[in-house]
Amino acid sequence: MSERWLITGATGFIGSHLARALLAEGVKVHLLILPDTRHLLGDLAPQCAVHEYDGKTESVIGLFDNIRPLGVFHLASVFLASHETKDIANMVASNILLGTQLCEGAVKSGTSYFVNTGTNWQHYNDAVYDPVCLYAATKQAFEDILKFYLGTSPMQSVTLKLFDTYGTGDPRKKLINILAEAAVTQKTISMSPGEQLLDIVHINDVVGAFISTRKYLLSGNIGSYNEYGVSMGMGNRISLRDLVKRFETVIGCGMPVEFGGRSYRPREVMSPWTQFSTPPGWAARVPLDEGIREMVKEAREKYQ
Repeated sequence: MSERWLITGATGFIGSHLARALLAEGVKVHLLILPDTRHLLGDLAPQCAVHEYDGKTESVIGLFDNIRPLGVFHLASVFLASHETKDIANMVASNILLGTQLCEGAVKSGTSYFVNTGTNWQHYNDAVYDPVCLYAATKQAFEDILKFYLGTSPMQSVTLKLFDTYGTGDPRKKLINILAEAAVTQKTISMSPGEQLLDIVHINDVVGAFISTRKYLLSGNIGSYNEYGVSMGMGNRISLRDLVKRFETVIGCGMPVEFGGRSYRPREVMSPWTQFSTPPGWAARVPLDEGIREMVKEAREKYQ
């Protein structure tokens, strides 16, 4: 019988790349997606078993009973750096309710492994726990719920806490996408004073962390729960100002960046979380300059 894993969030940038990586390893991939989002899967849809989420706990339990996955990769979430009142219900439903339903289904069906996705923003000012924003607080809330399920079942779990992620084909308005666009169009962009340190990890390395975690879980050498940071490494962190200089080196000319054109956001992360270890058997491998060249090349193809 083939190895089966259920993925949430496969209509997103990281989840879609993870699904492709698992397929390449011969894994039978099941996807749980929101209604009317199948078109976002593109060529993944015919390669995977696709299931629609209707919001009901009973449906999720039924799905687990039907497919009996070996494990879950839970990447689905609503990310907002700052929220409005109207966002709360959707954020709680996605970041807390869905995960709880998955845990209920996983435990009842005897699923062995649960790989959760967290954020370094759960650790403002390098604290054991201090959420940067409501999004980070909801990630912590689910992590606490997950620990309840682990304490009352034999299921094993890892939470991978992500820093900034990037790569070609990314539809998100990420910092490095914005800089790549500016490098090509030479349209001035206003930025903060630029002293904050960044930990930027290429999509190939992020997916590699998830794949390494699966192998680690399958090795049977873990306890019930571990958490890791998916980081370029403290020695490779870079300030926003120096990141712009790296772009200038790659493109061979100045960048149209106005530092101090906007203020730091409330609770800006000036220095990312440090109190973590990286996933066993994994290390970031894609050099930042290589990633910048990829992003600039993509921007040139789009804007020139």
